[in-house]
Amino acid sequence: MNRSLSMVAIAVVLFGAAESRAQFFDDFDGDELAPHWQTWWPDPEAWDYQVSGGLLTVNSLNLPSSFGSPTNYQYLDTFISPVFGDFTAIAVMGLTAGSHRSISMRLSGSQGGGLGEFNYLESGAVVIGPGPTTVLPMALDPGLHEFKMVRTGAQISYFIDNALLGTLANGNVDQGAYWLRLRFEVDHPAGLPMAPIIVDRVSVVPAPAHALLVLSALVGCARRRRN
Repeated sequence: MNRSLSMVAIAVVLFGAAESRAQFFDDFDGDELAPHWQTWWPDPEAWDYQVSGGLLTVNSLNLPSSFGSPTNYQYLDTFISPVFGDFTAIAVMGLTAGSHRSISMRLSGSQGGGLGEFNYLESGAVVIGPGPTTVLPMALDPGLHEFKMVRTGAQISYFIDNALLGTLANGNVDQGAYWLRLRFEVDHPAGLPMAPIIVDRVSVVPAPAHALLVLSALVGCARRRRN
């Protein structure tokens, strides 16, 4: 391999390493929740779940969101070192065949401001936000789907299975992504007993700006050498 090609290969490796360098990553490997997760209802009777085969499977939600509420739910919260600037946040999650359930992923900033949120309702809608939220009629097939939020400057773009749903302005651009929440909800009592809700993995990855600069510089150098 000549020197120019070697430099390009090194750049590609650097880019790939930066692309895969997650500030936060959980693929639910093992047989229990990682200790960084905090639940809204710590009572072990609040929900029935299992961690197995690289999946978090929520089988039932047993306590109401508040007194007299028509829904039962559970939150999973985790805090990470703040990711300032551009980032990509992904949750691979979904619903098995059933009814009366919803699942959401929310990111909040280091000062408590909302950065981005997906909420998929089995009734056939996706809500993106926060701030002035946008409701999009959408029914997804049962099973796992990739929900992705990409912050670029003062905007958050929302994707499901790499299809762009929309791009919304966000006023909290000075805040780092710091607090991630997964929410599982089921109508009560109509949705009980409930069909499972599943999560495969969750990640927050800073934009690989430095690797892109290295890649551009080395590719440019290689081209100059060829000329």
